[in-house]
Amino acid sequence: MAVGRPPLSYSLPAFHPSGYDDVRRWLENLLELEFRWVTLHPTWLVYDEIPPRIRPDAPDVGAAMTIARELGFNVQLDPHLDWESTLTGGPYLWRRSMQVDPMGEYFDIVLAPMSALTPDRLTLGSELDVSVQEFTDRWIEAACQFPDITIGHKLNHDALPTRRFTLGSYLRNLNYVAFSFYPAIEFEDAAGDLRRELRTITGANTEFVIGEFGLGCTDITRPWRFDASTFRTPEDFELRRDYYLRFLEWLNAQPYTQSPVTFWSAGHFDFLGVLDQPGLSVFRDETLREAVWEYNRIS
Repeated sequence: MAVGRPPLSYSLPAFHPSGYDDVRRWLENLLELEFRWVTLHPTWLVYDEIPPRIRPDAPDVGAAMTIARELGFNVQLDPHLDWESTLTGGPYLWRRSMQVDPMGEYFDIVLAPMSALTPDRLTLGSELDVSVQEFTDRWIEAACQFPDITIGHKLNHDALPTRRFTLGSYLRNLNYVAFSFYPAIEFEDAAGDLRRELRTITGANTEFVIGEFGLGCTDITRPWRFDASTFRTPEDFELRRDYYLRFLEWLNAQPYTQSPVTFWSAGHFDFLGVLDQPGLSVFRDETLREAVWEYNRIS
């Protein structure tokens, strides 16, 4: 029975076709921490061509879904696209710049198969801000294809102010709008700004959701920065622990919603050690595991 706080979810990313081979073990680890939601982040490789071409082979999301259902999880699907360079060890390229037509091969390769799995929630696009600007009408058309599924879209935290009109015409067609939430300021201030901006452009019907949360480095003015090497000393890890504990404390004061708050977990973001990644056990934090277990237990 919900007592007043939003439920927690944990991202299970997969970046290659065999990426979900260990998903049962991951899910069982989440059960130990009393999670009831899981967010699957399967990733498709995109070739740097015009228009961008999506490689069709992807992680076995269907098998992961089957195991998650068997274990009693609610499932949110957040399909991701990454440039070939990013996934093959080359220079990192941000997916935000992709100009993907959602009713082209993205629909056939990604959205249609994901919707056929009947997730509890389906995020149509993740951090594809330029794509929404360039193909707004097509994103609206895509949103209309799923009348029986709770659908949303995940934006970068700074997407709204610069693309208000374009984004608004699409976001009003969704059940929820999620944000990659890596705030450099206090959580209440950051969330409040996003909520107000979202309400301005969509009205009161589209729900604000924290689609990703984490700390990527010790520079908390840039929490989104992915730099594991900054975590070296006990003081570094104490700063990290405090960041997550303050976030849980803030969530405790938030009203209950059915929308999960998702922790990002790729690489050193796996602060609960759920993925048991080789060489990354140092990032597992027992204090945070206890705090998350307690949060989930009484939710």
